[in-house]
Amino acid sequence: MRIQTMKRALIVAGSLAAATLFLLWWFSAEQVLKRRIESMLSTAEVPPGMSDAGRKARGGHLAGYLAKQVHFTPPESFDLPVSSPVERDTAAALYSGAATYAKEITFTDIQVEKVAVEDGEATVNFSADTIVDLRTRRPVDGILHVYTFWKKSEEGWLLESFSWTESSR
Repeated sequence: MRIQTMKRALIVAGSLAAATLFLLWWFSAEQVLKRRIESMLSTAEVPPGMSDAGRKARGGHLAGYLAKQVHFTPPESFDLPVSSPVERDTAAALYSGAATYAKEITFTDIQVEKVAVEDGEATVNFSADTIVDLRTRRPVDGILHVYTFWKKSEEGWLLESFSWTESSR
């Protein structure tokens, strides 16, 4: 009887230890930021055939990932005028406009390459196979290499700045 009880106690203790380790890993800043990146890109996607209402909502949903001001640095090849920083609401409205105009915006094969967290700030670098297909042109069709800076606030981890480069597939 005593051996049975000890076996059960060891199984329970082992299960609790495994669950605790899993929760510590799951809620670590690195894992939260990785999930936040994937969720943000999923929110930004505009699949072909998406309704107008869905397209217009993209920016509003994306705002939940952004700091009050977002700094961004596009590559030299970027052909639109850019002023940085941009207020969160302005960035959301601009993205809604772009999403409404786009035929398709997709991000696949997302690879988080670096996550460095220190004192409530984080640098996250990732790449994604990206297509931005507008009605008159396709300005992005390749691998985007994205460099982001995040700050933790009462609202959670918010994107403060980003830059990117593009390479072919």
